[in-house]
Amino acid sequence: MKIALFGLTYLVGIGELLLAIYFWVTNSKSEIRRVMAFLALSLSLWVLFNGIFGVHLPTKLHSVIFTAPYVFGVFILSFLFHFSVVYPLKTFSFDRLHATFLYAIASIFSFAILFSTTIVDRFFVHDNGSIGIIGGPLYGLYNFYLSVLMLLSLALIVYKYRQIQGIPKRNVQLILWSSIITGVPAFITSVFHLAPTFPYNFLIGPIASGFWLVAVTVIIRRS
Repeated sequence: MKIALFGLTYLVGIGELLLAIYFWVTNSKSEIRRVMAFLALSLSLWVLFNGIFGVHLPTKLHSVIFTAPYVFGVFILSFLFHFSVVYPLKTFSFDRLHATFLYAIASIFSFAILFSTTIVDRFFVHDNGSIGIIGGPLYGLYNFYLSVLMLLSLALIVYKYRQIQGIPKRNVQLILWSSIITGVPAFITSVFHLAPTFPYNFLIGPIASGFWLVAVTVIIRRS
């Protein structure tokens, strides 16, 4: 089972990396495709670093390799929110200043994750291969911010689903369900750690992101 889980994780990560390259090389001047490229890249790195995390189980209390998934996690939700604003059409004015503010917050969280123990303090490994985390004093704020971004993104996607018709409506529906199917396991296991002793809990969210990969691939084929 272990080999199958890790193999599937790496396949999903590589697929999302290829998707990021596709969106960038096809038309990086399009804001939607540019955001999708960065969203897919962040997802890919989050998935792959979770795989690396499992192969090299924490030998240090705090290191770049083991905290990297938390860095990419905040960028995934930031890019998802940005995407939900601009796809298929902008819901409201979201200019460069708004984008700078959004990603500045993500960068501040990332700096705190990588260079301090205020968000991620340390990890511990259970006998069955599951990973536990002891958060720092700002871990709750980090979780709250990610939850807000996720809820706002889903709310915007639902709003757009109810406003549009035709193929765009079906595409938005795919994005909505794939985001939920990916997001719920990721939040349960990677953000709130509600399944702390489930075997290889850190791979559940990354593998579930394969549904998002499939959904976006279907949308591309429809285009």
